Amino acid sequence: MASSRGEPTGPHPVSTDFSAYTGMLRRRRLLIASFALAGLVLAGLTAIVVPGSYTATTEVLVTSTGVQEPVNTLTPRQREVLNLDTEAKVAGSAVVAAGALRGVGVTGDPDRVRRAVTVQVPPNSAILAITYTAGDPLSAASGSRAVARAYLNHRANSAKQAIAGQLKTVEARIGELNARLAKLARTSAAKDGPVLLRWEQSMLGRQISALTTRYNALRTTATTSGSVISDAVEPASPSFPDPLLFLGSGLVLGLFGGVGVAFLADRGREHRLPERGRPARRPAARPGDVIRTATS
Repeated sequence: MASSRGEPTGPHPVSTDFSAYTGMLRRRRLLIASFALAGLVLAGLTAIVVPGSYTATTEVLVTSTGVQEPVNTLTPRQREVLNLDTEAKVAGSAVVAAGALRGVGVTGDPDRVRRAVTVQVPPNSAILAITYTAGDPLSAASGSRAVARAYLNHRANSAKQAIAGQLKTVEARIGELNARLAKLARTSAAKDGPVLLRWEQSMLGRQISALTTRYNALRTTATTSGSVISDAVEPASPSFPDPLLFLGSGLVLGLFGGVGVAFLADRGREHRLPERGRPARRPAARPGDVIRTATS
């Protein structure tokens, strides 16, 4: 729809709005640049003031201990028998953290050590990447090594305790069967060895022999927990704060803040300035004035 002068009365074109915004940015470029510079300066000061943290990683190859453990079902996507997700939880547990406190260069309490430890499992591997975060390079490397060795020691001790428990169970069972066999031997001698008693004696003898074989196998089981394949080294630079990340974030925040303030300042300027090129409005004539003018 057009007005009486032939000018469109619809909304302004998009290009007009865009040119208005770009004009505002040109007019307020010094203000925006000052905000961006202030963001860079504040980000740089923050990166300097914030305490730095260092991270070091030790890689551990996890192998079977020789005793029964939680295992995975082998699939095309899961190629490792050991459940490394469980092992990662164990490596970050309070028990391992308490053992790491006995290592060199690790101080504090188990909860603090747990918060500083991160354990990751690379895909389709039998490796645990044990990362430790501390306030200086030496503590980070020492903490990672201590946690890795504490995990391997805990794994080896758990395997030894499992074998010791099985040995105790088998030994007790062999003692029970020997006692029954001795009782049957006395009964067989008193009753002149009936066939049923001799068959039971033979069965008990076979069970004792099988348990003895298992007992000897458990005693000679070699327990293995794994090994360190990549020891932690002292990091050369802090992992946090990242100066480039801080400066980039400060620049972006400063630009956004500068644009926002420039927009508000420009809007306020438009409201304060008087309208140009438009005739002043005259007060509407009252009915009495019209009548007097007509009769004059």
